[in-house]
Amino acid sequence: MIKLLISFKTHENKFLLLLFILGIILRCLYTYYVYNNTGTSNWADDWEYLSMGKQIADGNWNPKEENAGFMVVGPVIPIVVALFTLVFTEPVIPFFIYNVVVTSLLILVLFFLGKEVFNKKIGTVLAIWGLFFRETYKYCPHI
Repeated sequence: MIKLLISFKTHENKFLLLLFILGIILRCLYTYYVYNNTGTSNWADDWEYLSMGKQIADGNWNPKEENAGFMVVGPVIPIVVALFTLVFTEPVIPFFIYNVVVTSLLILVLFFLGKEVFNKKIGTVLAIWGLFFRETYKYCPHI
């Protein structure tokens, strides 16, 4: 019985690893395709995040928004942009990778949440749904 449970766990882990890797590959391909074809033309508030993140990286912890009054930016994304700027000098591609990894981790979260709240079948369906959920792809090529 214990061997059956261990075997069941390893198959589950292999399945989740496969979904996670597939999620990363699909999101990377989508991000590459969109960024290669449209570049930054669809960016709106992304420029604000980049500007504020670069100001923070330069040591200005009270950055000014370029379009003052247009929107209020929360601190998390500019701080992450600043971190990527300090580490990689150009934060765009690392932020894309960050978006791809975080949205791919959502597949695992959906599986375990569905498994915990309902059962393994629901968790599996949620994980597969999370692999193809359009909204997680939509913002990968953005800051």
